[in-house]
Amino acid sequence: MANHNPNLAKINRNYTVSEVATLYGISKATVRRWIRLGLPVIDDMRPILILGCDLLDYIHRQRRSVVVLPKCTVVSVVSQGGLLLIL
Repeated sequence: MANHNPNLAKINRNYTVSEVATLYGISKATVRRWIRLGLPVIDDMRPILILGCDLLDYIHRQRRSVVVLPKCTVVSVVSQGGLLLIL
């Protein structure tokens, strides 16, 4: 997930998928993926509505769950019979 500013969402508003996409400059497909991954919606009715407080909470949780992996360091490279081994 990109580093979206969660404070763009107003906690007292309801947002449609299209409005969330416009607010964060992302595609509607990304917002639908967030819904599949756990972003709560008000109900199963159309249009899909998302509470601003739920959107804010979801983005905060996603930002905390991102793990930055250290860059790999090649210790040594060994060639054995045409096979390249990176240790």
